[in-house]
Amino acid sequence: MDFNKYLETIEKLNKASVAYYRDDSPFMSDSEYDALYREIVEFEQKNPDLKQSFSPTMRIGSTVREGFSKVTHSEKMMSLDDAFSVEEVEAFFNRLEFAPHGFVVEEKIDGLAVNILYNRGRFTMAATRGDGQVGENVTENVATVKDVRLDIPELRDAETVEIRGEIYMPKESFEELNRMKENRGEKPFANPRNAAAGSLRQLDPRVTAERKLKFFAYAITGISDLPVTKQEDLHTFFRKLGFSTPNFTKIDKIEQIRGIIDEKIAERAGLPYDIDGLVIKLNEFSEQVAAGILTKTPRWAIAYKLPAIEKTTRLLDVTWQVSRFGVVTPVAELEPVEIGGVTVKRATLHNVSMIREKGLMIGDSVYVRRAGDVIPEITSFISELRDGSEREIKPPERCPVCSSVLSLVKESETEVYKCDNLGCSAHIVGSIKHFVSKKCFNIDGLGEKQVEFFYESGWLKSVADIFGLKQYLFFIASEPGWGAKSVNNLMQAIEKSRKIRFRNFLCALGINNVGEYLATELEKYFTLEELAEDTPERGLTLNLINGVAETSRRSIENFFRDNRETLGKLVAEIEIQYPGRKKQPIDFSNFFNQIFKYFKIGGISKATFDKLKNVYTAEQLFSQDLTLQELRKCDIDQGRAETIRAFFADFEVNRMAGALLEKFDVTAEKEAPSDSGNIGGIAGKSFVLTGELSRPRDEVSEQIQALGGKVSSSVSKKTDFVLVGEKPGSKYARALELGVKIISEEEFNEMIK
Repeated sequence: MDFNKYLETIEKLNKASVAYYRDDSPFMSDSEYDALYREIVEFEQKNPDLKQSFSPTMRIGSTVREGFSKVTHSEKMMSLDDAFSVEEVEAFFNRLEFAPHGFVVEEKIDGLAVNILYNRGRFTMAATRGDGQVGENVTENVATVKDVRLDIPELRDAETVEIRGEIYMPKESFEELNRMKENRGEKPFANPRNAAAGSLRQLDPRVTAERKLKFFAYAITGISDLPVTKQEDLHTFFRKLGFSTPNFTKIDKIEQIRGIIDEKIAERAGLPYDIDGLVIKLNEFSEQVAAGILTKTPRWAIAYKLPAIEKTTRLLDVTWQVSRFGVVTPVAELEPVEIGGVTVKRATLHNVSMIREKGLMIGDSVYVRRAGDVIPEITSFISELRDGSEREIKPPERCPVCSSVLSLVKESETEVYKCDNLGCSAHIVGSIKHFVSKKCFNIDGLGEKQVEFFYESGWLKSVADIFGLKQYLFFIASEPGWGAKSVNNLMQAIEKSRKIRFRNFLCALGINNVGEYLATELEKYFTLEELAEDTPERGLTLNLINGVAETSRRSIENFFRDNRETLGKLVAEIEIQYPGRKKQPIDFSNFFNQIFKYFKIGGISKATFDKLKNVYTAEQLFSQDLTLQELRKCDIDQGRAETIRAFFADFEVNRMAGALLEKFDVTAEKEAPSDSGNIGGIAGKSFVLTGELSRPRDEVSEQIQALGGKVSSSVSKKTDFVLVGEKPGSKYARALELGVKIISEEEFNEMIK
């Protein structure tokens, strides 16, 4: 592959990503994409100085940086004046010397403003807002955000274009991230904005890639002949380019803003992301120019701040909960108060350190807000209302569930109390609840209340007992709320769950620091037997996988060391299903550098392997045929050459090499495109599933994807097929409305024969 072919391949894969993620209309199978992707990886490994910032390999992040350089914006990123009442908004626009022809009201996303630079339509650089004039270079981190396009052919004629917008973290991603942090005893993020800012400023872009950030575009500079003249049309223009934009409403008169505000206050809690206000802009660009700007703010736009979702109430007591990992967490019991349409009775206090930091006492009058509009938390107490009757909050000395003495774990500046008794019912019940949840074994009919009842009844003492519940059929059926039908449904759900994909099984095990993302990564490299066995191959592979931190590696090793008996019982009851495994591409120098680090061989740096990769393949290095003379020709000194030769001559190293080279594509050689054919016309087609199918939807979805198809959650004109089961929902009606082809499960089965 030469440089021109490299650029062509990048453009092709970037188009394929847009077709797949934005348009639900893929034109390339996964195997084709993977083959071309590996060609790019190979070229970049051989020509690191030619790597382009708009390459799809930027999506996964690269090396850890030492810090962020400063970037001066070509045009100042202005801030907006704030308004806290409808009257202030009206007064702001009534000061204009002309009568505006309409306004656009956009949601104000609570995230982090960024400026993205494109040269000839290609992603070149990204920077934070900073002070408006100078920001920080976060190019590699922003490149991992899938909503940000890396190549825009539609802008090829424009030399330099800057697209400005907001990086944010969806509420679902925020909650998932905080759950992981709390399970590890770490201080959670206060809100999605802080989480997004912290994620974007990671020195390791691979961490940013894991955080599931998103991007909304709202402004553009650098196009002299921009084909739009109105703010509302800019949204359409951005969406055609492949960007998401904030929800907006067009109004004719500023007095209509009151109704929009009321609507947004009502909708706010249900949005998938945080908003902290609305941005009201003049719709006509010519009127924006006429209105002009002040020193720091425009005169054609203002931010209306939505009322804070915060109220005052009393802290009545503090209770203590035990997580499935044994972490004892304080929970504030509050005098009920309505916040944002929801009655709040409890709030998270996270840990003892936070209680101490905020100076809280039982009996305090406190400010409570719904963090991220979702999780209630206490922000502070009201010192003026203290009367001396308040009581100190004392952490328990013993587990509130099993009465075992608690241990105090100090991590950085955070103190966490833990119950180390593995027989504690909170541990066991929490683990079982997690085990049967949707992203794990997905057993319908075995919810939290049922798990608690079965545990208390003595029928369920461990996760392995789930598959022996059949012996208690008579007792369960005789309990209130149960009958022959509901018991039969539960037994069928348990039987169906016996076949489980490996990544879901790993999630179900509840290994500390191993969530859905890491389970998906581990599935690419291991079988259960390989992951459970304590071998150098396992340790090395874990070191080589992106996203496996030292804490995660230790958790995995400890779990499989300590739970062999339980695992044996589980494996005897289930059938683990593995997807077809492909070799995963990895940088040559990083691969060998990590191997030498693992075996604690000093004096050999990554730069040494940069020299070797121009001469040797990975297989050749492991061949035991290296000579000092050949190594010295690579500009390697005598001492290092002897160390390298001795290492690769070792029999045990070569035995291990075979296992590693089965998992990793170190040379990134071309993979032949799949010749499996387009079975039933599935490849490249977009499917939507609705109604009750005879098989789990996840199973049907994975089958479609394995055949090169795409499964979407919503019906559009670009949907090829809507697969309809029993009792279909609104997607069926939408398909009829749009004229999308509807197929039954029988027709689908004929397609895939």
